[in-house]
Amino acid sequence: MDILDDVDNFTLYPVTIIPARLTGLYEPGKFLAFKRYHYALPKELDQGDNWEYRRFWENFKGIVGSGDTPNDALIDLKEKVKRLSLDDQNNWELF
Repeated sequence: MDILDDVDNFTLYPVTIIPARLTGLYEPGKFLAFKRYHYALPKELDQGDNWEYRRFWENFKGIVGSGDTPNDALIDLKEKVKRLSLDDQNNWELF
């Protein structure tokens, strides 16, 4: 299956996929896909102690793809983006 079926490259661009800091303990999966440039990722992803990290995930309202592999995380993000309206697909505040 082509991960870009029904969602064009522009809609998914940019995407940054990272391994979860605690391999899914607080995060939604072992790998995380964000519709952001790497330098625009939330700083809490790699700073602070585990308590701050846990609070970050408990309060995170953005859209993030997750999965056991990087490809699974990208597919999950694609599915979530596909369910959004065309206007929301490019609304950076949602991601």
